[in-house]
Amino acid sequence: MKMKYNISILLFSLFCMLVASCQKDMDDTALPEGCGGLNLRTVAVEDSSEITVIRTKSFDMDVTTFQVEIINRITGETVKKYTSYQEMLDGERPMVVLPVGSYKVYVYSCEPENGVYDKPYFMAEQNFEIEDKTVTTVDKLVCKFSNVGVDIRMSDNFNYLFSDNYSIIVENGQNGKVTYTRENKGQIIYFDRIGESIKLTVTVQPKNAGEPYPTRTYYVKNGNGNPSIGEYYIITFDGEKPAVKVSF
Repeated sequence: MKMKYNISILLFSLFCMLVASCQKDMDDTALPEGCGGLNLRTVAVEDSSEITVIRTKSFDMDVTTFQVEIINRITGETVKKYTSYQEMLDGERPMVVLPVGSYKVYVYSCEPENGVYDKPYFMAEQNFEIEDKTVTTVDKLVCKFSNVGVDIRMSDNFNYLFSDNYSIIVENGQNGKVTYTRENKGQIIYFDRIGESIKLTVTVQPKNAGEPYPTRTYYVKNGNGNPSIGEYYIITFDGEKPAVKVSF
């Protein structure tokens, strides 16, 4: 099954912030020498995504909370950073005014923490050029799902066979590790990067046995291929061994 991890970004209104020597009063027909304008058109979240294998039909993303950075592509310097898109909407000017140069606009939903997110990460970026006394328009940005999602589930049969003191250590083969127990049951794990597989270290205890089973290790792939950013794994434990379904 497929799912569209797309958030269409159209910018709702025009805004303006001033940078360096370009910080002067102006309108959209009076740009200062050596500067141009960036016009980001309307922003909207497209709520038509069909996520057929996930327990909800949308991630309920609010685009007004997305962070925005404008980066100089030559120096790598972030010349403008907005903590939220709403901050941009609250600006007083009709456009972002920048010195002539090469830039990138980068829009993203949240910051990572130790390689693991507690909510899905969407991002988009687009290069653009600022020319002297010219307004550059970015018509549309499409923010895409940019994690590997891991959704651990226990079937009724698993809950019948095993005690609820299970432990599943989920690792991405890079820099992320989460221990899944009854305490965080229902948590969906979002990794910002992925290795050759998703590693599961599983410890379970049968209800009718005094000791837990020996710890087992499983390596989850997308068929014979390695996991990739943008994929979402539903891993269901029915018995001790997991069953895997992948969406992308």
